[in-house]
Amino acid sequence: MKITLTPFEPGRAGGEAENQPMLAGYAFHAGYGGLAGGMKVPYHGVSVFRPGERPLTDDPHAPCFWTSAAAGEALAATGYTRGGERAFKRGRLQQYRRTSSDGGTVFYADLLTHVAGGATADTCVYEVRFAGDVP
Repeated sequence: MKITLTPFEPGRAGGEAENQPMLAGYAFHAGYGGLAGGMKVPYHGVSVFRPGERPLTDDPHAPCFWTSAAAGEALAATGYTRGGERAFKRGRLQQYRRTSSDGGTVFYADLLTHVAGGATADTCVYEVRFAGDVP
């Protein structure tokens, strides 16, 4: 999707872009959370959904915007390593981790996935979350 999330202004506690329209009745939500809850690095997230419709996790025929395999390869290309996976909100959550080059900050990426595509089912990403912390 090639979306870059940045704070709206320096020092802002957070922000979001809600119900941003896409084609075919889909929308995305992008959010930025500041340094709340003890985090040393801001939280960013982007999700795709159908406003007013059943969640993508409940529709086996929903389109696949980004396969989890391609998303994982993109994360690996930027230095993330795959961690665990667990059930999450009627889908799955895949965890990735990267340590900064100076070893001082750990960055996390979570892929929230669902199975879609009907007969040619694939595991697809409907939300990406990024955060970090200083160990």
